[in-house]
Amino acid sequence: MITLPKLQLLNCFWLLLPIFAWNAIFASRLPKAGFKSDAGVPRSILIAEQVLRIGVFVWPLFLPLRWGDPLSQAGLLLFLEGLLIYFASWLPLIHRPESAWSKSSAGLLAPAYTPLIWLAGIALIGGSWPYALLSLVFVGVHVYHNVLAQGMR
Repeated sequence: MITLPKLQLLNCFWLLLPIFAWNAIFASRLPKAGFKSDAGVPRSILIAEQVLRIGVFVWPLFLPLRWGDPLSQAGLLLFLEGLLIYFASWLPLIHRPESAWSKSSAGLLAPAYTPLIWLAGIALIGGSWPYALLSLVFVGVHVYHNVLAQGMR
């Protein structure tokens, strides 16, 4: 018999709220110049990214918020550090879009690859290696999509 995971009130989804807020407030301020369009991105990549995104953002509803063991405490530190790095990766793109960093591949892609840090933190907090793997695949597809959209092939 298959058992479904239980939805819990104290789950890792709460950790995603600052990311959702940040993206809602600042996404429109990212420079459009570095991103040509999704026209050259294969539909399969766009669909895969959306499916993976849904998994990455829904799965934490089923991951318990744990704080008592060393692994989850390390996860909390990694999550907080990752959150700061992720937020910081947007700042040069918003405030100095003409800088060398903001025009470089590493700078333009930073908001796409830095989520791996805070996602790894969530995986450790929730004690889920499958979630870590899903996050890794999502970030890989997300970065690839951005590479294609920026015409970096």
